[in-house]
Amino acid sequence: MSEGLYVAGNFVKHLVDLSDEFDADYKQAAIALHGKVLQVMQEQNIAQDVKQASVIAMAKIVCTAHSVLSAQQVNETFSIFADRLGSELIRESALRAMNMVASNKVKIGIAQIANFSG
Repeated sequence: MSEGLYVAGNFVKHLVDLSDEFDADYKQAAIALHGKVLQVMQEQNIAQDVKQASVIAMAKIVCTAHSVLSAQQVNETFSIFADRLGSELIRESALRAMNMVASNKVKIGIAQIANFSG
Protein backbone atom coordinates (compact mmCIF):
# COMPACT_ATOMS: atom_id res chain seq x y z
CA MET A 1 0.00 0.00 0.00
CA SER A 2 2.84 2.41 0.73
CA GLU A 3 4.15 2.09 -2.84
CA GLY A 4 0.69 2.91 -4.15
CA LEU A 5 0.65 6.08 -2.05
CA TYR A 6 4.00 7.15 -3.50
CA VAL A 7 2.59 6.59 -6.99
CA ALA A 8 -0.54 8.59 -6.11
CA GLY A 9 1.59 11.50 -4.93
CA ASN A 10 3.54 11.50 -8.17
CA PHE A 11 0.50 10.85 -10.35
CA VAL A 12 -1.20 14.13 -9.49
CA LYS A 13 1.62 16.04 -11.23
CA HIS A 14 0.41 14.56 -14.50
CA LEU A 15 -3.04 16.08 -14.11
CA VAL A 16 -1.77 19.60 -14.81
CA ASP A 17 -0.80 21.05 -18.16
CA LEU A 18 2.49 22.77 -18.98
CA SER A 19 1.25 26.06 -17.53
CA ASP A 20 0.61 24.36 -14.15
CA GLU A 21 -3.15 24.76 -14.59
CA PHE A 22 -5.53 21.90 -13.97
CA ASP A 23 -7.55 20.74 -16.92
CA ALA A 24 -11.21 21.10 -16.00
CA ASP A 25 -11.71 17.36 -16.49
CA TYR A 26 -9.02 16.56 -13.93
CA LYS A 27 -10.00 18.86 -11.08
CA GLN A 28 -12.40 16.33 -9.60
CA ALA A 29 -9.79 13.58 -9.91
CA ALA A 30 -7.30 15.66 -7.92
CA ILE A 31 -9.89 16.44 -5.25
CA ALA A 32 -10.87 12.75 -5.02
CA LEU A 33 -7.23 11.70 -4.76
CA HIS A 34 -6.72 14.20 -1.93
CA GLY A 35 -9.75 12.76 -0.14
CA LYS A 36 -8.57 9.16 -0.42
CA VAL A 37 -5.05 9.93 0.80
CA LEU A 38 -6.53 12.04 3.61
CA GLN A 39 -8.56 9.00 4.73
CA VAL A 40 -5.37 6.97 4.93
CA MET A 41 -3.61 9.75 6.86
CA GLN A 42 -6.43 9.78 9.40
CA GLU A 43 -6.23 6.02 10.07
CA GLN A 44 -4.78 5.12 13.44
CA ASN A 45 -4.14 1.39 13.07
CA ILE A 46 -2.07 1.14 9.90
CA ALA A 47 1.51 0.12 9.23
CA GLN A 48 4.26 2.63 9.88
CA ASP A 49 5.45 2.68 6.26
CA VAL A 50 1.89 3.43 5.11
CA LYS A 51 1.63 6.36 7.54
CA GLN A 52 4.92 7.76 6.30
CA ALA A 53 4.04 7.27 2.63
CA SER A 54 0.64 8.92 3.08
CA VAL A 55 2.23 12.05 4.57
CA ILE A 56 4.70 12.37 1.67
CA ALA A 57 2.02 11.63 -0.93
CA MET A 58 -0.23 14.29 0.59
CA ALA A 59 2.54 16.89 0.47
CA LYS A 60 2.96 16.21 -3.25
CA ILE A 61 -0.79 16.45 -3.78
CA VAL A 62 -1.06 19.76 -1.90
CA CYS A 63 1.94 21.19 -3.76
CA THR A 64 0.39 20.33 -7.11
CA ALA A 65 -3.35 20.59 -6.51
CA HIS A 66 -3.46 23.58 -4.15
CA SER A 67 -5.39 25.62 -6.69
CA VAL A 68 -8.31 23.18 -6.72
CA LEU A 69 -8.40 22.38 -2.99
CA SER A 70 -10.50 24.40 -0.59
CA ALA A 71 -8.97 26.25 2.34
CA GLN A 72 -10.68 23.72 4.61
CA GLN A 73 -9.00 20.82 2.80
CA VAL A 74 -5.58 22.46 3.06
CA ASN A 75 -6.11 23.34 6.73
CA GLU A 76 -7.18 19.78 7.53
CA THR A 77 -4.06 18.49 5.81
CA PHE A 78 -1.79 20.87 7.74
CA SER A 79 -3.53 19.88 10.96
CA ILE A 80 -2.59 16.26 10.35
CA PHE A 81 0.98 17.25 9.43
CA ALA A 82 1.23 19.10 12.75
CA ASP A 83 -0.19 16.10 14.60
CA ARG A 84 2.36 13.82 12.93
CA LEU A 85 5.17 16.06 14.19
CA GLY A 86 4.24 14.84 17.66
CA SER A 87 4.89 11.22 16.70
CA GLU A 88 8.53 10.24 16.99
CA LEU A 89 8.08 7.51 14.38
CA ILE A 90 6.53 9.76 11.73
CA ARG A 91 8.18 13.08 12.60
CA GLU A 92 10.84 12.83 9.88
CA SER A 93 8.22 12.20 7.18
CA ALA A 94 6.10 15.08 8.48
CA LEU A 95 9.11 17.41 8.37
CA ARG A 96 9.92 16.30 4.83
CA ALA A 97 6.30 16.90 3.83
CA MET A 98 6.21 20.37 5.37
CA ASN A 99 9.53 21.18 3.68
CA MET A 100 8.04 20.16 0.31
CA VAL A 101 5.11 22.51 0.85
CA ALA A 102 7.31 25.35 2.10
CA SER A 103 9.69 24.90 -0.85
CA ASN A 104 6.90 24.80 -3.42
CA LYS A 105 7.29 27.37 -6.19
CA VAL A 106 3.81 28.63 -5.38
CA LYS A 107 4.07 29.64 -1.74
CA ILE A 108 0.82 28.11 -0.56
CA GLY A 109 0.01 27.91 3.06
CA ILE A 110 3.30 29.18 4.44
CA ALA A 111 1.48 31.32 6.99
CA GLN A 112 -0.78 28.39 7.80
CA ILE A 113 2.22 26.20 8.59
CA ALA A 114 4.08 28.88 10.53
CA ASN A 115 1.03 29.96 12.53
CA PHE A 116 -0.56 26.57 13.07
CA SER A 117 -1.17 25.99 16.75
CA GLY A 118 -2.55 22.46 16.44
